[in-house]
Amino acid sequence: MTVEEFKLDKLIQMDLTIREARVIASGLRESEPPKPSKPREPKGAGREIPEQLRAYADELEGYKVKEDAWKAEKEAKKEKEKHLNPTLEAYAKHLAKLDEIPAKYQAKVWSLAWQYGHANGYEEVLMYVDELKDLFK
Repeated sequence: MTVEEFKLDKLIQMDLTIREARVIASGLRESEPPKPSKPREPKGAGREIPEQLRAYADELEGYKVKEDAWKAEKEAKKEKEKHLNPTLEAYAKHLAKLDEIPAKYQAKVWSLAWQYGHANGYEEVLMYVDELKDLFK
């Protein structure tokens, strides 16, 4: 499955647990590109020779080009992956079967479950949704 194929309808067809869907999403995320390292300024307490300063200036220019490329790559990666988390959340809501409770309470139930459980993952949120749904039975 590719990042582009990671869609709610496909997850529903696959009938995965939220943990399995999260593992797929994390596998689709590309590793962070390494940030270029900034060159060190020559130390000489004002006694640097022009060749040292020119070499440093050249290295600094090269660094700026590499840093701009790194930022662009990072932004492109972020743009490509930006729908992974909303898709996971939509799938978690599908698994929670919020449609079993009145529509006007669904957002509040999800919000409370998210507030209490998101620090421990979607599994915990789903557990809280199940507990809160009992109020409507």
